[in-house]
Amino acid sequence: VVFFVLAGASLELNVMREIGLIGVIYILCRATGKVLGARIGSQFSGADQATKSWMGVALLPQAGVAIGMALVASNRFPEYRQLLLSVVVSSTVLFEIIGPVFTRLSLKRAHNA
Repeated sequence: VVFFVLAGASLELNVMREIGLIGVIYILCRATGKVLGARIGSQFSGADQATKSWMGVALLPQAGVAIGMALVASNRFPEYRQLLLSVVVSSTVLFEIIGPVFTRLSLKRAHNA
């Protein structure tokens, strides 16, 4: 909890408007990478079709690791601190809200297929 509080405390909300496009691109690229990566990995593992279709969606939630990496990167590159933290913290919040819903959906769909 302290970890998330520290990350959120360093976030400047007025920067959120400025990072809109970068944030959207980050979210789309991350989701696409998860879905395609899981599909390719599932094909190599010989998984069934339902697993291939839904594994990437189940991997969408993101939590402390991304925030930790952003904090390390922002200390290493202080000129990009606000941009990094704003994009990563806001996308983490989004994925933590929608992630469990998509994970549950993907588990149900994969099980019923």
